[in-house]
Amino acid sequence: MDIEETNEASSSIEDLTIERYEDGELVRKQVAKEIIAKGTWPIILFLYQDLGAEGFSEPKVAIRRFRKFRGSYRAQPVNMTKAQAEAVAATLSKWFEA
Repeated sequence: MDIEETNEASSSIEDLTIERYEDGELVRKQVAKEIIAKGTWPIILFLYQDLGAEGFSEPKVAIRRFRKFRGSYRAQPVNMTKAQAEAVAATLSKWFEA
């Protein structure tokens, strides 16, 4: 199985994605993205859907913190300030309005 994640070659946080391909087929589709923090350790909130037997799932949320290492970004554990957590809460409220 050939798994491709597109972040290995990303040199800009704007290019980072949560999309994932297996054997050339899109199996994780990014629906939305919000950059919560920029700088040395950017934090990005992703809204995405996974491909299952019956099509794409209900939207899911992932929080990723990245560190640039040897020219590409690597995901790291997420820690955030109060202001960053409030930005996450505001984005989630916007995405999941009833």
